[in-house]
Amino acid sequence: MRKTTKKIRALFVTINPIEHNRRLQNQINAALKSGWYVEVIAARSESALTVTLPVKVRITRLPLLARSGPLMFIGFNKLLVFLLVFRSYDVLFVRGVWPMPAVLFAKLFKKFRLIYDAHEYFAGLPSLQNRPLRRSLWLWLEKLGLKKSALALTVSEPILEQLHRRYPFFTNWQLIRNVPPFRQPVKAAERSDTEFRLVYHGYFMPERGLENLLQALSRCTNKNIRLTLIGDGVLKNTLQQICAESALTERVRFMEMQLMDRLFALLPENDLGIVMLLPVSDNHRYALPNKFFDYLMAGLPVLASNILTMQNYITRYEVGITVDPQNPAAIADLLDELAGNRDILQRWRKNCIAAAKELCWENEEVLIRRAFDHLFT
Repeated sequence: MRKTTKKIRALFVTINPIEHNRRLQNQINAALKSGWYVEVIAARSESALTVTLPVKVRITRLPLLARSGPLMFIGFNKLLVFLLVFRSYDVLFVRGVWPMPAVLFAKLFKKFRLIYDAHEYFAGLPSLQNRPLRRSLWLWLEKLGLKKSALALTVSEPILEQLHRRYPFFTNWQLIRNVPPFRQPVKAAERSDTEFRLVYHGYFMPERGLENLLQALSRCTNKNIRLTLIGDGVLKNTLQQICAESALTERVRFMEMQLMDRLFALLPENDLGIVMLLPVSDNHRYALPNKFFDYLMAGLPVLASNILTMQNYITRYEVGITVDPQNPAAIADLLDELAGNRDILQRWRKNCIAAAKELCWENEEVLIRRAFDHLFT
């Protein structure tokens, strides 16, 4: 039982737009179910899509001076610190280390319980590699933030293990995976075509293996293998150019980023979901991307990088297969083989549907709400 009947005021902070941040949306809904009053401070989205949150949630969207680099972080933290100092809240939930300068400054003047969400392994981010001063600064801020935190969350078993080693002084970690809310499986429409359909959804960013995937597609013997890329990002023009140069324009379709309901209507139309992270950093080697669980929830088998985290899940639940994401020839051979083996795809589909009942937000929500409640008991 909670010792106080006072309604807890929680402020969630992220430097990213909230529109495509399902993890944060799930966490907000968990706080609401715990009886908390919730406000959100997020970056303003350039997307025309808008997220639907309960009307009781107040959202403040801050403009970014730049989409990346020092200007983005400096500008966001300057605006954020003003809001943090003058707003009232009992809990400050900070997503990632990027807003930490403003959070630590506010902590000098205000009393609140801090929750830190390590949704990535920041010590292993590719953007911080070979930049020792920048990396040291952000990891110092992460360490300071943890010393002030009452609770910290992270997303995968290997990341949790690494964080325990890096910060042995902090023990109140909770593993909360990036799984979607449970949805009843949608039966894919009967198809008379002979196409073998691949789908990727997410950001078109470096080191997601998309360039290698297109190279593999151009090598495939089976020209009925098609690919849909759903999303946006800095590599979009590059990917479109590769398609043009490799005679793939008729076999690769680009779609804009989709909100969750529309995305889950589209995914079952395909045969295989793609997660091709390149193992170029510890953050990628320990990753467990949300798209991996999205595919399972849609009943869609997965072709994933042979990094240990995803390989463990695929082996345990028998929901797909892994491959070396840096080897386009091996990817092409595997795609040709899978396109001719509908029996194994059907077996994987059934296993995906079974796994989704376990790997869903409803189960993670029990853990996070219990952790929230323990802050005030």
